[in-house]
Amino acid sequence: PAAIVQGRLFLAAEFTRIALEIGAEASLPTMTYQDHGGGFRYQLTLGTLAACARHRSMQVCGLGKLGRLAVRGVAVDKPASAAGFVAQVGPRVSYSVALGDHVALLAHVDALLLLTPWTVDVNRVPMWTMPRFAGVAGIDLAACFR
Repeated sequence: PAAIVQGRLFLAAEFTRIALEIGAEASLPTMTYQDHGGGFRYQLTLGTLAACARHRSMQVCGLGKLGRLAVRGVAVDKPASAAGFVAQVGPRVSYSVALGDHVALLAHVDALLLLTPWTVDVNRVPMWTMPRFAGVAGIDLAACFR
């Protein structure tokens, strides 16, 4: 329903022109309310896997994310909780800037396709359907080991 704040930890192995990345992402809990007061709280937790082609400071990757969406009713008659599987795939484009021999900034943009549709019901009324397409933009601080 709105932009969320996410954090991620990842480990990447880079070769001459190829990189492989495995990671974990989690969002802060986010609340959404209806006009009449009831709403829900949700949080996303994901594992990520990316295979990238590299040219100088630029990378283009194929990205997959698998994880869990947890939802809980808030300020409703009978609060309920639900959690389920989420799968997303899509491309990532990133650019890195070295800040010395062992530290870098990585700016990235992901375009994601949702493979597992989700609709949140509040008081048996559909309140939100997870969008089929999503975008993620971020800046990472990376420690580099050679």
